Amino acid sequence: MGTKFRVDSYHLGLAVTGDAAIHLFVQAPATGPATVLTSILIDGGDSGGQARLRDTIAQIQASGKYTFPTPGTLKFDKVVITHWDKDHWRGIIYAMKEDIQVQMTVTPPPPSAVDLEVRFLRYQPGAIGHPRTPQTMFYFPAQGWPQKTGPLLVCTTKPTTADPADANLRFTNETTNKTVQVNNVCRVRMEPLGEPNNKEPSLIGLNLITGSDLPPVASKTTVQNYQGITSPKMLVTANPPAVPGHAGIYIIGASYRTIGPPPPFHIVDEPHGTAKNKSSIACMIMWPAPAASPPLTPPRLSHYFAGDMHWQEENALVDWTGADGTRGQRGRWVATAKTSHHASKTSTPTNLMSAFNPRHVIASVGAHYSHPSWELIFYLRGWQWNEDAAKASLTPLLATQFPYYLVKQRDPITLEEIWIPMPSRADSMSVVYLDGGAAVGTTYRTEVSTMYTQAAAVLKEDSAVGLTDPWTDWAKAKASGTDGKTWVRERIASYWNELSPVPSSAHTYDGSRCTGTNELVTPARHLAWLRIESHDDDALDGSVYVRYMGDTQDSVVWPTTPPTPPAPVPVATPTQLPPVVAAPDTLLIPALANVLGNHTTISPNPTPPASTSQRASSQRAKVASREASVWQLAGWSFSWRGTDPDEGYRGDDEEVVGVSSLLKEPAGPVLPPGGPPLGTPSPLVAPYYYICSSVVQYEAPPPSTTVK
Repeated sequence: MGTKFRVDSYHLGLAVTGDAAIHLFVQAPATGPATVLTSILIDGGDSGGQARLRDTIAQIQASGKYTFPTPGTLKFDKVVITHWDKDHWRGIIYAMKEDIQVQMTVTPPPPSAVDLEVRFLRYQPGAIGHPRTPQTMFYFPAQGWPQKTGPLLVCTTKPTTADPADANLRFTNETTNKTVQVNNVCRVRMEPLGEPNNKEPSLIGLNLITGSDLPPVASKTTVQNYQGITSPKMLVTANPPAVPGHAGIYIIGASYRTIGPPPPFHIVDEPHGTAKNKSSIACMIMWPAPAASPPLTPPRLSHYFAGDMHWQEENALVDWTGADGTRGQRGRWVATAKTSHHASKTSTPTNLMSAFNPRHVIASVGAHYSHPSWELIFYLRGWQWNEDAAKASLTPLLATQFPYYLVKQRDPITLEEIWIPMPSRADSMSVVYLDGGAAVGTTYRTEVSTMYTQAAAVLKEDSAVGLTDPWTDWAKAKASGTDGKTWVRERIASYWNELSPVPSSAHTYDGSRCTGTNELVTPARHLAWLRIESHDDDALDGSVYVRYMGDTQDSVVWPTTPPTPPAPVPVATPTQLPPVVAAPDTLLIPALANVLGNHTTISPNPTPPASTSQRASSQRAKVASREASVWQLAGWSFSWRGTDPDEGYRGDDEEVVGVSSLLKEPAGPVLPPGGPPLGTPSPLVAPYYYICSSVVQYEAPPPSTTVK
């Protein structure tokens, strides 16, 4: 296998609200490190996100996976701020500010900060006595560009898409309380609020890898030009990559506008959205068809991401792609799609999921605003099952952390569980669409029901198992007095581990409590990043890898090699059964509690109280072979249950008490529950299989000695 090209997209787990991704277009030899040809940063999360951004840059540099144009150093050629919500831009600007501040503290200090360089941006050195020239280009929409408070990018002349401007970085030094300005820190191009005038270029149609705009057409205005690009094939033909075989990362929407003709207006989702969100920049990674392909062969659509873009604009982009969800057919599906607006109900319309039919769906989420939204998750659950067993077998939802609203708190002594109380600004889970929401709610429920009806037919054909429409279940739960939020949380918790590979340990509530704020220290098992590889290759496009904070290597999520069946082991008596060994985070013991002020806390004492040890032993036996991801907070002990999708909600006696990794039991075998079933069934003869760790009990001798 010779040299190939790919795009490595690092979607960061920020541990704060927001969105951030690093995209590296690389040339990869058969062996050895890949050469980075273009590096692009898209968004940086809220304040606090700069720490994860710096850490990720450092780990990428030290990984040995890449060589860089500047040896050993990752410097971004392009930076995109998709829109000016603080949870997308602050992490970038704060990282720039802090990098300059570090350089100002050296001994001896620089005479001035004016000509310092942000070390993860690119510059061209100036002649002797002349300042350096910035080379990194920033792209962003005009809507909401902050110009008054906080660290800022400011320009002496207004930037436009036609005439990029140099931007200065301005901030207040907290130590001296003086204003610091770094001149010409980067270049900026801004998509105007209104339509570009006449021939003024637009960011729409621009290829971020080459930096080239959609070429003008003499007889058309700029708007007529990009509205006349009616398909991805037309775009990659009009603005091709610099070299055959290269990918393009194309801007296909910005400032309320999208490429291609305006589509017919139709409502399929939440109608509200902010002006900033609607102005978001949307991008798509595409691979033009190889030169030997038939003339009309469309490009491969690898990876879609669109900031907080609203559903109206996304619908237009779905129509423009012409995708119909046929997997394996070039140009007719999208291998990976990032949900816009952190998987909220205002973005990622249902027809995007149907038409793109991605293998994996990324949700960049934090601990606020009920992201990922239950409305989208309900739809995804039906969509997961609507095609065939191969699609249903995947866990498609790649969240950058476990949903905070699925956390339960458990008293370490009484073992009583309740859903974690959410701070008021985070407790924004509206359940109006369960049975209200006027016309929009009715449309949403109808579309979900349609998807579940289709999925139920597929599931029944493949497995003879039914799939219940959520509204049928909700009607029963409501009649029994269950409140909407509780029911939504229980339903999602019941199948989360079949919908997503992200465990409950990947969560910002893990660890110890920060004094006075209820914010908690991130442990080693928090998700650092999801890495998506985009290839011009059916077998590899959309490959997924995950890195947790305490790990030194990425773990593969997809594609995976089917596991090798275990060698048969003869069964004689129950005492000769293979020992059940717990996964690293499953078998835990209760801890002693003490009181600090009004908050119950967990004591780092590995010895359980006598009153709970026997009960804990029984509980451990019951869950030894079932995933039960758990964690501890100072203040409560937390657990999350993973049950089969068609099982009811189990009581506390089926659960495990969760504590920190410091309180785990010593490693060793854990015996299954003792005692064979009543009666003496016929002995099994190898080969035999265990199915889902369940005990199959016959009232009469089994029909054969083989269980299939």
